[in-house]
Amino acid sequence: LSKTRKANVRKRLREVDSVIDTLVASGVECKQLDLVKVLPREGEMVPRDKYTTFSRTAKKHRKGVHKVPHFTKRPIPRTTPTGTTAGRRHMDYSGWTKEALIARLRELEQPTVEHQEAETEKTLSDEETQAPLRKKQRRAAEFDFSRFPQRKIALKFSYFGWPYHGLAQQGSTQGSEEKRRAEEQYPTVEGALFRALAKCKLIADDASCGYSRCGRTDRGVSALGQVAALYVRSNGRFLDEGEEAEGVVTQVAQNGGRRVLLPATGCELPYASMLNKNLPPEIRVLA
Repeated sequence: LSKTRKANVRKRLREVDSVIDTLVASGVECKQLDLVKVLPREGEMVPRDKYTTFSRTAKKHRKGVHKVPHFTKRPIPRTTPTGTTAGRRHMDYSGWTKEALIARLRELEQPTVEHQEAETEKTLSDEETQAPLRKKQRRAAEFDFSRFPQRKIALKFSYFGWPYHGLAQQGSTQGSEEKRRAEEQYPTVEGALFRALAKCKLIADDASCGYSRCGRTDRGVSALGQVAALYVRSNGRFLDEGEEAEGVVTQVAQNGGRRVLLPATGCELPYASMLNKNLPPEIRVLA
């Protein structure tokens, strides 16, 4: 620091001392004022404490006050934080009174108690705030398939079969829990495909999508042109009773008998790209 900056720092410290003296003389009592009364005044501070401040990252854990952002507008601590070797090594208590020493001891003990209480309150508040967030996330995960029409498509896909126990999903006649355990033990191509379809919200589950395939392969066998047909969510729209529309109109049981206007070419959901983003690299949807 230059001589001018050092003089300005000392002036700021003296102004703070003047404010503290005014508050003490006015008879105001508060916890924060009791803490600052025991701090050394500008005339009692050594130059090291006037012109530098504690830093955990700086060399020798000190840095100039001018390196603190907006240091002229924020309070600079007059003592090194509690628990640091620098603070214990440079604090001179020889001229302190008995009352000042007792207040200093209380000041050193207080942060630990306050820190523990703050951590407890923070933990409780985090648990309280996370509970409604988890509920919101569960509500957001619910997807109403009845709001969207379905259409039947044929998926052409290829796969390298050596990581899988064949194409057909294991435990297809069992319940959902047994099927999940069988799929974890014996992974299949169809299992990966159904998971990608469900993640993209194209089907509700594999039992209600009218899935059919043209053939099957054994364990470790690959295929380059496998085809499967199923009903998936569409970008079309339901037609009202008696409404006429130009385009392809379908009426299937999956839509509750309601008529559906299918979207024009290029306006349908990009099924291939959606699935390929969620499929493992050894399985690719071609068309």
